[in-house]
Amino acid sequence: MCRLNLQTVKILLTVLIAIISASAATSAQSIDVGRPDDVERIALRLQKAEHLNLLQAAMWTVTHDYRDHKHTDDVVKSVFAYLDALQKYQIGDKEPLTKLDGVRGLSAKLSDILKDPDPAIRAFAAVLIGIVGDNTLAPVLAELLKDRPLADGELLRYDRGRAATALGLLGAVEYKPRLAELLKSKNQYDRAGAISALGYFRATEYGDAIAALLGRTDLGVDDDPSPVYFLVDTAIAGNYKPQLVKAMLGKFQSDTAEAAMWALVRIDAKEHAKEIARLLSDEFKKGDAAKALALLGATEYTVRIAGLLNDKSGLVRSSALLALGVLNAKSHEAAVARALQDPESYVRSYSATSLLLMQAKRHYGAALPFLEKPDAGRAYLTDSSFSPLVAEKTHVITQRLIKAIQTAKATSSP
Repeated sequence: MCRLNLQTVKILLTVLIAIISASAATSAQSIDVGRPDDVERIALRLQKAEHLNLLQAAMWTVTHDYRDHKHTDDVVKSVFAYLDALQKYQIGDKEPLTKLDGVRGLSAKLSDILKDPDPAIRAFAAVLIGIVGDNTLAPVLAELLKDRPLADGELLRYDRGRAATALGLLGAVEYKPRLAELLKSKNQYDRAGAISALGYFRATEYGDAIAALLGRTDLGVDDDPSPVYFLVDTAIAGNYKPQLVKAMLGKFQSDTAEAAMWALVRIDAKEHAKEIARLLSDEFKKGDAAKALALLGATEYTVRIAGLLNDKSGLVRSSALLALGVLNAKSHEAAVARALQDPESYVRSYSATSLLLMQAKRHYGAALPFLEKPDAGRAYLTDSSFSPLVAEKTHVITQRLIKAIQTAKATSSP
């Protein structure tokens, strides 16, 4: 297979970043999705991290699973022309966008690309339509929801899942029943796209159907945590604790199990700490389990967590250290301090972090140097050691650490 012209892709992404930057420097104007000629509306939508992440995923697909490299390159270049014109428009040069018939021209181009025979290109166009926000194209996107036989060489459809996500981005709630039908699909992309769209709609009436997917085995062994994120994002995870516990303890879907555990922590399901503690004996999950128990304030497992300080894995040792610091487990201060001599430098940084969180004053002098090194970022920003699902909780811990460092420096100053 010939390679797609990756330089074109790089230029496209560079222009996207330029649009975002220009938008950030411009005062926000109308974001009415009914006005497809509104340049600022598109720029503002591109600013959203979730939209940029979706676009990057679509770019990955179109650059790795295309059928004809020259055709795909031509398609990407045609989209680039519009985005380049959008960027120029924002800095005062309106002529290029005018020649292309404005944002209406971009919508027409994407509508045309949506009919491309290459599913990777159709998926790419669908995501862009969702981000651009032209809801007049919802019926065109909905055409991709229809069943069709797989084309020659096509192993799995993913354009339908992308179209489902795009309909969610457009707020096209009239398609909820059709999207809900995709929850029964054996295609992971169909299900994930439908869950994403229903999440955008905050369609909690489908909570039971989506939660049920966590325990399904007849749909294939796909590791897809999107049902967990739906339950969390729509604030109904608390209604499905048994399903989350079952998913967390599952043996074959590691991403889903991890997301389920952090979801339980997010909703403060301390009554399920004992189930999380079962993972302290799991070779691959014990480090995260220790941190999850710490965020729940499950002090009854402090001794078991401290036992992980002797684990052969530096990652597990560092997780145990951080957990003990979060729990303010001062009874294990000596063991934590010994980890300042750990053979792994990053483990030593976590030892220092833990000591500061415990406010172990007699170890300030030994601990502070580890938190001043450039490579100590992971120890200083404790948020990065946890799942984004518990960002609010870890932000509190990070602020606690920052304050502790400031206090330690003031205390240690001559």
